[in-house]
Amino acid sequence: MTRMAIVSSYSESCGNATFTKVLHDTISQYSKYQVEVVELDLVLLQSINGSIRIAAARHIEELCSRLVTFDYVNIQLEAGLYGTLPNDIVRRLRKLMRANPNTSVTLHSPRLVPNPTSSRSAIKQLLSLQIKAALKNLMSDYHANIHNRLNRKIVREVAQSGHAAIVHTARARRQIKSLYNYDNVYVHPLRLVPDEFQ
Repeated sequence: MTRMAIVSSYSESCGNATFTKVLHDTISQYSKYQVEVVELDLVLLQSINGSIRIAAARHIEELCSRLVTFDYVNIQLEAGLYGTLPNDIVRRLRKLMRANPNTSVTLHSPRLVPNPTSSRSAIKQLLSLQIKAALKNLMSDYHANIHNRLNRKIVREVAQSGHAAIVHTARARRQIKSLYNYDNVYVHPLRLVPDEFQ
């Protein structure tokens, strides 16, 4: 029987865990795949304490050794599941993606293009010599776009690996194609209600 792993949060109270439960149950019911959730330990992964981050690195290595044994792997990617510090997140995802060549990555929030509003305001303030307000706006913009920069690094990793990317909207697919010239992207609209639901 063909074995598939889904890497995600699972026995937690969060949207990804709920989505993964529906995905697991649907694949089990409607396909011939034997599907198993390879659960992330969020307590370890989301800590910024040095000794706990070492334990988190061991946890990732253990997950990688398990992923090698599957025919297919799907990584559910909401960046915060894999850590708090951006470099930890990218490093951990890179290891997980390299563990099995038959990997797909579901990008739940691939926000790649920053909102230009703060930058525009800062430029106008600089031109009118409102230096303090402009610097405040620029710093605010920098912090607001940390997620965009992290997402761009992650999508670049997915594209360089050649793994299939799964997104929930055609817009996300178009952005990945235009920004990274990467076409191995599939749209699976997010829908968690049965057909007869009213």
